[in-house]
Amino acid sequence: MCSSDLVIAIGVDDTTADAITIGSAKDTTIVAGIATTIGSTGTTSATIIQSGTGDVAITSTDDITLTTNTTTTDNITITNTPGTATNAIAVTATAGGVDIDAAAAKILDLAGGTITMTTKTAGASCVNVTANQGAADTMVFTNTQGTGAGAFTFTATAGGITLAGGSGADIGITSTGKSITLTSTEAASDAIKLVGATGAGGITLDSGTGGIYCSGDVVKGFARDVNVITTAVDVVA
Repeated sequence: MCSSDLVIAIGVDDTTADAITIGSAKDTTIVAGIATTIGSTGTTSATIIQSGTGDVAITSTDDITLTTNTTTTDNITITNTPGTATNAIAVTATAGGVDIDAAAAKILDLAGGTITMTTKTAGASCVNVTANQGAADTMVFTNTQGTGAGAFTFTATAGGITLAGGSGADIGITSTGKSITLTSTEAASDAIKLVGATGAGGITLDSGTGGIYCSGDVVKGFARDVNVITTAVDVVA
């Protein structure tokens, strides 16, 4: 039979539970009750699953596995060529999670106009970026071309920000060729605090020839000794 109504039925007939029906635009492909392979095992053969203006749906009541396992040059590519929507390619787990896992020596590369990570969980560590493979691990966040004052911005809209180093490790903040400004909008006597009060801890202020400049409405006394090693100290109250 060669027509637009072509139907190839394998089984008792094309309506039984163990039938395979391969049809044209008027028919739906049915694979039920038996294991089925669509394609060729030939080394140079290709398999194409294609529809006209309709969808291609792959549905299973069990797992769906997409695997290539021939040579080290194998690739799996999912492409949407004309789609322009924000969800042109969507990977959705309605009730579970999504696991993207690359080999230890390989790179997981995400690129796009904008990359947004949003959590749906309200709780501690709802966004967690962790390096935990060895003592040489580093985490690097780089903005290569940004020149604005907010080229790197950390914002906690309702809470605070904590930077904590490990035991015996320092935290270094360096601005190359520019200033470092600590500003607080809180109207309190301790709006900015420098604390080194653990054991024999102290605070060192070290400047070049520009000196150390202190200004304010009131300069209060100190509860501990203050050692001043400099050629000049300007205190403006």
